[in-house]
Amino acid sequence: MPTTFSLMQQGVTNLSSEAIVNGTNTAFVGKDGICQKGGSMVQKACAEFLQANPSLKIGDTFLTTGGALSAKQIIHVISPRWGAQTDDESQRLLALCYTNALAIAQQANIRVVGLPTISTGLEAFPKKTAAEVALRAVADYVKQNPNAFQAILFVCAENAEYKIYEKRWDSFKAEMAAI
Repeated sequence: MPTTFSLMQQGVTNLSSEAIVNGTNTAFVGKDGICQKGGSMVQKACAEFLQANPSLKIGDTFLTTGGALSAKQIIHVISPRWGAQTDDESQRLLALCYTNALAIAQQANIRVVGLPTISTGLEAFPKKTAAEVALRAVADYVKQNPNAFQAILFVCAENAEYKIYEKRWDSFKAEMAAI
């Protein structure tokens, strides 16, 4: 069965799915908004993972419970900061985040994934560039793994991000329908 894709304007923490993705950095693992809303179980799991894996790098992923969230699990991914490397390298690393998040979801047999915009907040990625990278990375992954997911939900908390995705949505959906 082919993967279905949805575009939503809402906060990812309100999404009821098997898993949501949390783009974070090593300084905020377990302390960011998603982990705070997930509660003590999520924060403890993040702290334990960080203690066992103190040298996380961009693109590294790990799973925790969803805790108090509607999502059953959280896929945490260490995301890049815009300007910390060349623009091309930043885009490559952001694509790696989406690829690795989908890969760990597939390995865990997670069939429905909520993908927020990664690195567009504190990490200062330009929203248009981030959307293009996200859609391309997801398209490439799904083309290589066409039966891995039941649904991928693109979740935009901000109206400006939603509008950027919306402009690219028809061409993305057409590309995915051709699989």
